[in-house]
Amino acid sequence: MKWHLLLTDNVDQLDTQPDALVTKCGLHFGREFAVYRPLPFVDHTGFTETVEEEIEFVIEAQRSTEGAYLSAEEFIGRWNLSRLVGRRVAHLSGGWRKFLGIALFANRKAPAKCFLDVTSHLADERIRVLLEQLESQSNEAVVFCEYDARLIFDLAPTRFSLLHEHDDRIESVEGFPVKGTKGTTGTTATTGTTAFYSNYEQY
Repeated sequence: MKWHLLLTDNVDQLDTQPDALVTKCGLHFGREFAVYRPLPFVDHTGFTETVEEEIEFVIEAQRSTEGAYLSAEEFIGRWNLSRLVGRRVAHLSGGWRKFLGIALFANRKAPAKCFLDVTSHLADERIRVLLEQLESQSNEAVVFCEYDARLIFDLAPTRFSLLHEHDDRIESVEGFPVKGTKGTTGTTATTGTTAFYSNYEQY
């Protein structure tokens, strides 16, 4: 799996122009991306009541189309959701409802996935679980674009390559950022990338 962290000069695009960002990713990689982006109060199909019913419904739909990585039973165990299965989705906190939606999206088989703003309102442990599960999958490319890019970088189990979106295009940034302690800039393989990544802290 190839991990990419997309940094943008205008992070407000995550709200105002998410489709444009995804289109640019598609042009850069030459492939179509499956996309997760948060929609307030809509991380639920609306066709089910409980968490267990929602999981079974979505995974059955996945299996009938492009495919699913895990069965409903496997999914509940791997994503540590067993204590939630009997609860109504509508009664979950916003963070847990969002995590359920992200987890179900991640379970969908796709050659490339784009995650927009997954870190907002999620505890660090939930983000770690997401990244660990993605690492075990065979997606060819995973792109993250976040308001808090440093958070997801610090929690990732593997290194990211950097992409820079500016002037209506996406470019690869030479070198790889290297993890330091949380909240520090760290170092990279090239001086230019160090300066660029440090500048991104303004967001």
